[in-house]
Amino acid sequence: MNSTDILQILIQAEFGQKLRGYDPLEVDEVLDQAVNEIQRLSAALKNATDRAESAESILEEQIAPARRDRQEAEEVLLGAKEEALQLVSDAQNDAERLRVATEDEIRDAIDKGRQRMDSEISKSEQDRRKILDDIEILERHIEAHRLRLQVALNDLSSLVGSLPARPEYSASNLEPQPEPEPEPEPEPEPEPEPEPEATYNLCGIGRTAARPAGTWEAPIVAPFTPMVDQGDTSLSASDSANTYDCAPGTL
Repeated sequence: MNSTDILQILIQAEFGQKLRGYDPLEVDEVLDQAVNEIQRLSAALKNATDRAESAESILEEQIAPARRDRQEAEEVLLGAKEEALQLVSDAQNDAERLRVATEDEIRDAIDKGRQRMDSEISKSEQDRRKILDDIEILERHIEAHRLRLQVALNDLSSLVGSLPARPEYSASNLEPQPEPEPEPEPEPEPEPEPEPEATYNLCGIGRTAARPAGTWEAPIVAPFTPMVDQGDTSLSASDSANTYDCAPGTL
């Protein structure tokens, strides 16, 4: 039973009269006041209901976009969360690949550096052995040069020793000798053939072409430049014959 039914009942109510009952006028007055109050409350209720429905409609109109925005925000947030998780996973995978690639690159660089260092050490060792071989060959050339100089000095000493001694002059030799009587001029004789001239080559052992009497050949040593070959450490005959030049000199 709603308020409208009660209102109708109060309006249409009729009470039977009995002895010793209430005053009908007072009852009617109370009923009229109740009807008025009920009508007022009903009107207020209807007004409040209308206002509430209007407010709900307005609120729904205002909340609906917010609800849609919230739903969209939740969807965006969910997508962003999934994307963030994917980005984190991709970043971790990229970091792992980068770490592995960096370790491989560092390992390769270390291996290449070790190989390069071993190669340089091997090359340095080869250069050292080559230098030692060059020094040994140079020592042999110097020793051969020393021996040739020694032979030349010995040959020169022998040559100097074989020269005739200079005559000694005394006071008797300085006195004037009597002039001999002139002899008849002899017939001219044919000129004798010149004797072969002999020279000494001090850069080698033995004699060479003819030289004028009273001259000798002094050694003039050219700058010594050994031709070093890594594969040949022996001296050839051409080394001792073609290394030095000599020029003739006079005694």
